[in-house]
Amino acid sequence: MHIFWLDATINTSSHSITVQSKVRSIISHLQAFDDIDKCERIIRSLPTGEQLILIVSGSFGREIVPRIHDLPQISAVYIYCMNSKINKKWSDPFDKVKLVTANIDKIVAQLRLRQRRRLLHDEPISFSISDRPIGAIDGKFLHFQLIDILIGIASSNTGIDEFLSHMQSKYQKDTNQQSILQEFKSDYRPDRALW
Repeated sequence: MHIFWLDATINTSSHSITVQSKVRSIISHLQAFDDIDKCERIIRSLPTGEQLILIVSGSFGREIVPRIHDLPQISAVYIYCMNSKINKKWSDPFDKVKLVTANIDKIVAQLRLRQRRRLLHDEPISFSISDRPIGAIDGKFLHFQLIDILIGIASSNTGIDEFLSHMQSKYQKDTNQQSILQEFKSDYRPDRALW
């Protein structure tokens, strides 16, 4: 997944440079452009299997979005502008335009969500519990195999201690959550963990 950001002040504005670091914390493949033609050339040169998210200013978006919208590389377009109302009007016909906003935090939140979904989709967890073809495995067999595996996992106080430590620091100001964690700490027994 790539993110291209096209804006006339992307490399000169201190605000833009700060926001770029926020975006890079989500997806490291961020390229910044201040030239429409160069950005379009690079978009068109990407293999069709590549996915690209474009963040673009309203003025540049008005020019480039109609030219690139139908390219298979374009996954989503976010328009970051100062006048959402005007830019929403021209961008409405383009279904890949996901958001038109003056609030960069809304775009960052959308990018985080897309990245989480992509990671869940692209990195499935798989394991084998039988040498039989998956279509030939009875559901009850899978259920009992899974329970057997879970019961066989050794209980570890280290894992519980790490969990509690993490959760206590996360909810240090939430007294309700702290009392739940204290109850868990005092009442948890591995032999009663599965019902």
